[in-house]
Amino acid sequence: MNAEKRFLDYADGYDRSNGKIELKIVHTLAVAEVMDRLTEALRLTERQRELAHICAVFHDIGRFEQVRRYDTFLDYLSRDHAALGCEVLEQGGFLEELSDEEQRQVLTAIRNHNRFQIEEGLDPETLLLCKLIRDADKSDIFRVFACEDMVDTMGETEEQVAKEQVTDVVYQSILEHRCVKKEERETGLDKWVTFLGFVFDFYFEESMVFLKETGYYRQPFDRVRFADPETRKRVERILEEVEGFLAAGTGLSGEKAHTAKAERIILASASPRRRELLAQAGFGFEIKVSDVCETVAEKEPARVVEELAARKAGAVAGTERDALVIGADTIVAVDGEILGKPHSREEAFAMLEKLQGRTHQVYTGVALLCGERRQVFSEKTDVTMYPMTGQEIEAYIHTGEPMDKAGAYGIQGRAAVYIERIEGDYNNVVGLPIARVYQELKACHFEEKAGLQQKDS
Repeated sequence: MNAEKRFLDYADGYDRSNGKIELKIVHTLAVAEVMDRLTEALRLTERQRELAHICAVFHDIGRFEQVRRYDTFLDYLSRDHAALGCEVLEQGGFLEELSDEEQRQVLTAIRNHNRFQIEEGLDPETLLLCKLIRDADKSDIFRVFACEDMVDTMGETEEQVAKEQVTDVVYQSILEHRCVKKEERETGLDKWVTFLGFVFDFYFEESMVFLKETGYYRQPFDRVRFADPETRKRVERILEEVEGFLAAGTGLSGEKAHTAKAERIILASASPRRRELLAQAGFGFEIKVSDVCETVAEKEPARVVEELAARKAGAVAGTERDALVIGADTIVAVDGEILGKPHSREEAFAMLEKLQGRTHQVYTGVALLCGERRQVFSEKTDVTMYPMTGQEIEAYIHTGEPMDKAGAYGIQGRAAVYIERIEGDYNNVVGLPIARVYQELKACHFEEKAGLQQKDS
């Protein structure tokens, strides 16, 4: 889907000489860029990144009708712009290229992007989209706050704000690391301080890193000379509190503590081979499996296993907030054709006939989830098999070993006598590239955040 083209075609139907309209076009495209950076940093699957990008492009589409009808961005003086945007998207058929489930996920994320809190009871994939769009939107709001016309964005000039005060309740909210509620604001300066409260609502550490890099959050305050000395002191104290929070980097609390130390490790797989590899490496873990749909739109083998691994881990992680969840999926590919587990002896024979006497690829995707921290990757191993006669294939199938394995063989079992050579990680063919898993855990500090320690044998 070319979401940007659909969005820009729609926006062209409004008066772009109106500063509010142009501001929202620029903001939307900037949010999309922030989203792409965020999802890349989080190493999400290709499809997750695509859906997140669509959310970013369409998240504020209700703003255009809001300005046309009411000439304001203030929801309490007009309509909730997120709900209005969902109406526009549904009535205009903007999301028709997506499946029904994906449309529901995108609309739910957009509907939740401006709420004080995300609604409860969402499935893991929808919840992830909600968190992503809230972070991406807030990240660019800081740029808008720092760089765009204050009258268009806030309705007041910097000169007006310079004469105002921060009310006690707003000041206390920041000191307590709480977002400021709209009904608590009384002055224009209260509105400014509300933006600073957004840092306490970030879900992903990467969003905090982006904000620290730009410094947008403090630029308007640095430009203004506040008339009241007490107000100036309060502003300095607020900025100090926000910068201390950002410097900590891991200061998210409560439900958002994605960097919090997990108490246990869960393997989201029923595979006995993956269980054995983790156990052999000395890790203590639990097993919890959740059924997920294994139909994917992706065709590239690496993307397929990454998406399925993320689904498996996500289905478990949604109800296990205190755990590091490991999901994995393995497939075999030959000449671009993906071979999963055979459903019959005849299918197993056909798979082995394709693989014997030649080189094929084995892909394993792995997803590591701990709170909001996510790492998704895949490994590829080239496997060359000796030629097999039809009788040998039949005899191997008769053992029953091929029936629960991708590509209809197990390299660690009786098929080992037919393996001429491999290039890459042997354990990847078995079902889990355990060395890569551990290195990724270390690189992302999962071993600290999840309390990951190898147990003595």
